[in-house]
Amino acid sequence: MEVLYPDLWPYIWIGFSIITVAGVLLLLLLTKLYKVKPGQLPYVQTPILSEAERRFFDALESAVPKRGYLLAQVRLANLVHVKQGSGGFFWKNFSPIGMKCVDFVLCERSSMRPLLVIELDDSSHRRRERAERDKFIDQVLTSVSIPALHWPVQQTYIQSELVQAINAKLRSNA
Repeated sequence: MEVLYPDLWPYIWIGFSIITVAGVLLLLLLTKLYKVKPGQLPYVQTPILSEAERRFFDALESAVPKRGYLLAQVRLANLVHVKQGSGGFFWKNFSPIGMKCVDFVLCERSSMRPLLVIELDDSSHRRRERAERDKFIDQVLTSVSIPALHWPVQQTYIQSELVQAINAKLRSNA
């Protein structure tokens, strides 16, 4: 097979090398120039719970059994982890759980073992992508025997209804 323009290949390799070196140097220069300086971090404080979640938390606190603690905004990856030898690339399995949080977790007081996840469902949970996220989280929790209770946002909460629903979920998982 005859190579067309054989005298151009050295120039192509030299050009490619120059572009690669220039790209690496530019990347190094940009990382030096754009370092975040102390006191200039781009963060602001934010409440852990929205107003609706805070009202629900107040109602939940008095509805949880004495044997439990109520935690808020728990990362899903703190409740479950990727099994060793589960096949595939670790990050592929971790990524779907790593950045998701559940609203509330009822933990056993003596061991801090998660007993129940409680999700406060507002109107956003009717959106297709949010419903898919909820379904995925429920599947993950079911796979590790942690029940999930979904509760609609309300203006006021009736403690006896919450107690009944929580106890029913705990009994169904016992």
